[in-house]
Amino acid sequence: MALIPTGTRTASVLISIATVGVVLVTAHHPDQADLLSRVTRENGIVEWSSVAVLILIGLTSIRALLLDRRQPALSSLARGVLAALLVAAVIAALEEISWGQQVLGFPSSKFFLDHNLQRETNLHNLVPASISSSIINTAIYIFFLWLPCILRIAPASRLAKAIRSRQLEMFLPSLDTMFIFAFGSTLQAYFRPPTWTDTLALIVTLILLGIMLSRTSRIRPQDWLFFTWVLLCAILFASHYGVFRFANMQYEIRELIIVLGCLHWITDWAIPSSESTPNERAPSRRSRQADSSAGN
Repeated sequence: MALIPTGTRTASVLISIATVGVVLVTAHHPDQADLLSRVTRENGIVEWSSVAVLILIGLTSIRALLLDRRQPALSSLARGVLAALLVAAVIAALEEISWGQQVLGFPSSKFFLDHNLQRETNLHNLVPASISSSIINTAIYIFFLWLPCILRIAPASRLAKAIRSRQLEMFLPSLDTMFIFAFGSTLQAYFRPPTWTDTLALIVTLILLGIMLSRTSRIRPQDWLFFTWVLLCAILFASHYGVFRFANMQYEIRELIIVLGCLHWITDWAIPSSESTPNERAPSRRSRQADSSAGN
């Protein structure tokens, strides 16, 4: 289980480097102008990688719940969150493969042929992708990016005190998790009317991250490196906006980064608490509180 956070960080870095390479090749080599489209095609390696990570999320949630059952350490709320993640991961994985249709090849029923945007046997394509993605992206910006930044910038604020008083601080993502989600947010169709709010949210995120890093005392040198990389990716992708399109492509990679971020987030609070001994748990939680509230 200890390999999961290292693996998700490494995978996210490698995917970001590979994405930059694919974008540059797509933009500057006419004979490879469809490279990004080929890499992110439906039922391709990116989509199946997302399915694999979703399965890992489910297995990790089960593992954490089983460990907590042997050595109780998590609150009832934390156990409920893990159970919800398990159910959500299973459903999402099945939705990605159209409940087995992409594996078994069975035909869609008349209902899905008439109402599904891709004429597949799944639920998420019954509504426009812009609606579902807007809901998901809004939740990610608020919970995984803006709220953690604000709490670290102003640890003595009423909001920070309210979160600590309700013992919700353990769910706040680590800096590594935040950087994973921040990179995912750089993958968007820039300079298009339907995505201007997404781009604005990314700009706000980058500003908040910069302020947080400059005002937080307990920052690792690599944190500035990760932030700089995310910033450079945003600039690079925006300057090569012509290779992206609103439908699919970069959003398949973004989905993969999101599920990797969720997997890493679980290790921020569930796995360390579950696998530590009773004598280690209290100091570990105090350490997380001190780290998340450290300021000037």
